[in-house]
Amino acid sequence: MKASISVRARILGTVVVFALALFLLVQYQYEVKLKGILNAAEQSKYETVADTVLPVLAVNTAFELREENRQYMSELVEQNPDLVRIVLRTEQAGTIDVQVRQPPEGPEIRLKKVLPDPQGGSALGEVTFIFASRVLQMTEHEQRTFIVSFVLVAGVLLMLLIVILHYAMRPLYVLLEWIQNFNPKTDDMSTMPEACCEEVRMIEESMQQMFERIRHYTSELDELNRHLDEKVRERTDELSWTNTQLQEEIRIREAAEKALKSANERLKALSRLDVLTGIANRRSFQEHLTEHWSICVREHLPLSLIICDIDNFKRVNDTYGHPAGDVVIHTIAEILGSEIKRASDLVARYGGEEFAIILFNTGHEDALALVKRLQEKVWNMPQLPPPAESVRGVSLSFGYCSLVPGPADSISKCISAADEGLYRAKKAGRNRIVYGGGDPA
Repeated sequence: MKASISVRARILGTVVVFALALFLLVQYQYEVKLKGILNAAEQSKYETVADTVLPVLAVNTAFELREENRQYMSELVEQNPDLVRIVLRTEQAGTIDVQVRQPPEGPEIRLKKVLPDPQGGSALGEVTFIFASRVLQMTEHEQRTFIVSFVLVAGVLLMLLIVILHYAMRPLYVLLEWIQNFNPKTDDMSTMPEACCEEVRMIEESMQQMFERIRHYTSELDELNRHLDEKVRERTDELSWTNTQLQEEIRIREAAEKALKSANERLKALSRLDVLTGIANRRSFQEHLTEHWSICVREHLPLSLIICDIDNFKRVNDTYGHPAGDVVIHTIAEILGSEIKRASDLVARYGGEEFAIILFNTGHEDALALVKRLQEKVWNMPQLPPPAESVRGVSLSFGYCSLVPGPADSISKCISAADEGLYRAKKAGRNRIVYGGGDPA
């Protein structure tokens, strides 16, 4: 927002600028024109004096009349009030410097003339005349007097102008103060200050008309505001009811989404579990093996894979029935799961009567020790629950593989190695443990 400048300040500024311009014009007339003319006139006058004196000094110098020259120069300085000093320099007589009076303060004019030889020979020397122009001194004194007088008169006139402006602008300031404190809704126009001049009266009439229009517009605006408030209240009530309905719908939807999310999580968990045994299924086995295989490759850690199969399981189904076979599978799954304690390890149902175990960060010796414990627990398990209470001599055959997988190794080769070990265990007579693959980790 631009700062406003009062009328009084603008008038004072205009007067000051005008006075300054007038002062600069007078200074220009003196410095450039009058002073130049006076300098030229004084220079011409002093040239005439110097040209008159030179022949006498030349004759005296030619005849080597040094004292006569000094006396003549002294008389010349005493008789001419503008001449304050003469300096004569010659090769024969040296320098003669005559200064009778102290030079006054002010401008000086120096003239340097060559001293001619009266007999027409080469120059005898040079003469320097120093003049102090009284006319220029008087002019400078008058100029200083003018400047002081101008400043004093301008200051007095400026103070007088400020006083006049103060009294001339006072009614406007009184009216302005009244306008600033006036409230069109509550105050009466009769309190307006009485006009003391035609201009202020015209302003007051314009202000009265403006205030009447403001009151009219204010009344209309109040009516519109009341109407708008009613509409806002009605709309607010509608929005409040709609908002309540929306919040209820949101609550119901959030509850439904939460139940759906919970159901999806349960379904997802169930999709990774074997229905009969409750342990991980083959899909979960594949995902777990892929994830931990990558970690072992990156961190250079060992991994062991065990695949086991129930011996003579077909005979159990044929002899005791499929329900008894399901009990055998479920019981063996519980035994295998009881030995798997770490979250990074996994036991899964790999096929019909086959199981697979993943041992993360586990080498050959630890894997073999676990397999032996499992083999012993299965062989020595107590009587099975109905309808498999008559089943006896259940055993497992194991094939396993241990390695520190590298970038060149693959999961399929590891599974094939463990499966090869299981095949050889079955072929060797069942209830066996056979390591498959190359050198153990």
